[in-house]
Amino acid sequence: MNWSKRFLLMMGMSLIVLFAGLSAPNAPVAAQDLTDLFSMSINAGFDGYFRSNQWLPVRVSVENNGDPINGRMVVRPETSGSGLPNSFSTPVDLPTGSSQVITLYITAYSNARNIRVEILDETDRVVASEETVLRSIATRDRLFVVLSQAAGGSVINLAAVNTGGNTSYQANWAINSLPERAVTLQSVDAMLFNDIDTGTLSLAQRSAIRDWVISGGHLIVAGGASWQSSAAGLEDLLPFVPEDSETETDLDALLRFGGDYATTFDEQFIIATGEPIDGAQVLVSNADGLPLLVRRALGNGTVDYLTVDPNAQPLRDWQNLSEFWLTELASVDAKPSWTNGFSDWQSANNAVEILPGLELLPSILLLLAFLVGYVALVGPLNYLVLQRINRLDWAWITIPIFIVVFSVVARGIGISLRGNQITLSRVSVVQTWTDTDVSQVDQLIGLLAPRRDNYSLGVDDDRLLRPIPDNAFDFGVLSDRSLSNVNIVQNETFEAVDFPLDAGFIAGFNTMGTIPRPEISGSLTLSYDEGRTFAAVQGSVRNNSDLTLTDAVILTRAGVLRLADPLAPGDVQTFNANGLTLNTSGGVRTPAPSALELSSGEFSTLSLSQAYFRSSSQSYAQLADITSRDILGADNYDISGIQIDLSADAQTQENRRRQALLNAFISDQYASTSRGDHAYLVGWTDTAPLDEVIGGAGWEPLDTTLYIIELDVIAETPATGSTVIARDQFTWVSLDRTGTDEMGPYSLNLFNATAVTFRFTPLPDAVLSEVDTLNVILERPNVVSSVMQVEIWDWEAQTWDDLQFNREESLTVRNPERYLGALNAVQIRIQRPETGGSVFIEQVAVEQIGSF
Repeated sequence: MNWSKRFLLMMGMSLIVLFAGLSAPNAPVAAQDLTDLFSMSINAGFDGYFRSNQWLPVRVSVENNGDPINGRMVVRPETSGSGLPNSFSTPVDLPTGSSQVITLYITAYSNARNIRVEILDETDRVVASEETVLRSIATRDRLFVVLSQAAGGSVINLAAVNTGGNTSYQANWAINSLPERAVTLQSVDAMLFNDIDTGTLSLAQRSAIRDWVISGGHLIVAGGASWQSSAAGLEDLLPFVPEDSETETDLDALLRFGGDYATTFDEQFIIATGEPIDGAQVLVSNADGLPLLVRRALGNGTVDYLTVDPNAQPLRDWQNLSEFWLTELASVDAKPSWTNGFSDWQSANNAVEILPGLELLPSILLLLAFLVGYVALVGPLNYLVLQRINRLDWAWITIPIFIVVFSVVARGIGISLRGNQITLSRVSVVQTWTDTDVSQVDQLIGLLAPRRDNYSLGVDDDRLLRPIPDNAFDFGVLSDRSLSNVNIVQNETFEAVDFPLDAGFIAGFNTMGTIPRPEISGSLTLSYDEGRTFAAVQGSVRNNSDLTLTDAVILTRAGVLRLADPLAPGDVQTFNANGLTLNTSGGVRTPAPSALELSSGEFSTLSLSQAYFRSSSQSYAQLADITSRDILGADNYDISGIQIDLSADAQTQENRRRQALLNAFISDQYASTSRGDHAYLVGWTDTAPLDEVIGGAGWEPLDTTLYIIELDVIAETPATGSTVIARDQFTWVSLDRTGTDEMGPYSLNLFNATAVTFRFTPLPDAVLSEVDTLNVILERPNVVSSVMQVEIWDWEAQTWDDLQFNREESLTVRNPERYLGALNAVQIRIQRPETGGSVFIEQVAVEQIGSF
């Protein structure tokens, strides 16, 4: 190689290296020593724990002693792996000498093991990056958050509360770890404040805690010596107004609440004193009548106030403290079937893909006319004209011209048929409660593109926005599955920025937030006979809003009432139904699963064998949809599933769209509607509760919204005689599952050497003052081959006593005091010996008879 060629080669390599250096936006900045000048620490999720496809906070503490940085903080799949569905970013401004705490909200798939947080400058160079570990928890595992600054360290261990076959996890947080968005607390089952100053909570944090409770959270606040500071920032939520403190020695009632009938404490302890608020329930009080544990319901959630400090002596060393937490956590009211929000993302995607009344394709006649015209002009007409003028050789010119002309015409027709406006396919669920002034909004948005382009979708309110998760499902033909490239920018609001979308395809998004409660209300009276069965349901509903609810129904434990007419603005409709039958769609009367048994998060139709929320019965696939069928009506509900048919009429498509929304959002876990003594007005509107901000084009909506409105309920019991607390007036939790899957007390298959233990607790409004008779129910289709041992727990003796079932389905226990635990809870154990074969039990339940 001569010198000229060698020189040219060296120059080329130098240019390549120079160009590569200039074009590498992710190259770390070398102008300053970042190790000394910039520091970053991360606290992701809940001490690293998170639930798949639910929001989690990423709290990043940064300190910049180097050059000023004006850019963005980002978490993205390119550096965090396939466990991240898309990019999340937020603007950052870090002057020299600044220290900041920045919270980024993200979602992750269950396979996420770690994430990398990066700081990029205005040229998209990586200024700094740091990785942190994530740990996914299963849908039926529990997640608790404890906030405590106890001087000697906190020994509170809610993670010890493990139900049968499930695991509990605990995150220990400081006040400043609490996020300011309620949606990011969706994964948390319960939160405990103990010996900590809640007065330092920001207004946004207090609002987030309140909205989280309203949506179904369980908040526990402890008193004791630090009663003033623990209550300072949460007073408007508490069921008890602490005013002072005093020294006591009587903790016997609290010990019994925890199932401990042997221990007695003589030590002194400090108790917060004050008054319960109106409507609060004193669960435990001492011999002098001083409240020890007070509870209130708020929205769909629960707030407990413990007047003593569980981290102080003598409770600090109490061996049954975990049993106390179990009783407290398992005894909350039943949660309705829609508590956990969207869980079936495939049905969610179907809901936004079904576009009632929207013509996506031109008519067949128009297509045929266009094709006939094209063939005729390019073929015979072109030939006849050229033959007439004796210029057949011009066909080499005329045919390409006609092809180009028809292509331009076809494109123009296509554009005119699609229009220039985006179609927003929006399906929403709005939940309201009687004791709150806010409503929760869960929404799906499908953006149908009129042409291939880049689009932006944002919100101008407090909602969080992200793409519909797509990691586990086969989406429909209209869905664009390339949204892993979308960047969700978070500032005061959320926005999906500049994502590409092909014409005729849908980009699906999910938002969650709150709105003011609409002025729609009502009241309902449930009348019972002496057998605790329904004698009548009567009441009224009123609409003082500007909405019109169509196809409205009233859901109760007794059954379903359908309003004959739409509920228009200004309307008042009354109803009176005598002898209303149970669950007209064919449900069964089963105890409701406790909050500790509810599955939280998503499920996949591909993994039903894992019994995500289904029992061992194959027929339960239909029983999981009882509430959906009650709302939609048996005639409008297709039990074979959702079929997207573009040729169906608009009303049929709307019914299928509604069914897809219901299936995505509502699931009757363990064959129970879990309505308890609550009642709900449920109806539909064709308007969305909130609007979005669209970049790149005009838009028109296609809306379907479901309103679920809690009604005031008055339960009238007989003035005389005994009251029966029926089986569906209880919640249940599994204390042990040996050799079995996640089955509940309905439709059990027990094989060799298996055992299950259930605790049944009456609903808050069904706790009798005196229980005269206890009925244990064991329904079996084949009594002869049922070889098993059935036992009941004696709380006082702390032993299991045999129940001798022969052919009967109900066994009566007289004088049942020793079998009644806290809040009249009853524990039943069923064991199958190693005898071969299996035993099938249709249902295990209890009933109590007595007086209030």
